[in-house]
Amino acid sequence: PAWAALDSLGHQDTGFDYDEIGMPRTVALGEIRRFIESYPQLAAMWRAEPIRSNLTLEQAG
Repeated sequence: PAWAALDSLGHQDTGFDYDEIGMPRTVALGEIRRFIESYPQLAAMWRAEPIRSNLTLEQAG
């Protein structure tokens, strides 16, 4: 059920964080965790174990 309506979240955040290491980064990570936990779909994805993975790196020319 947590995966239901996954496409309806509507968020477009890349998740990149540029806060300095230390207290600013700790605060930012706490905010990210609270955000994830506030959506059952994201919390389910965070805890899921992938069944496979495929990574491809290509050089742009």
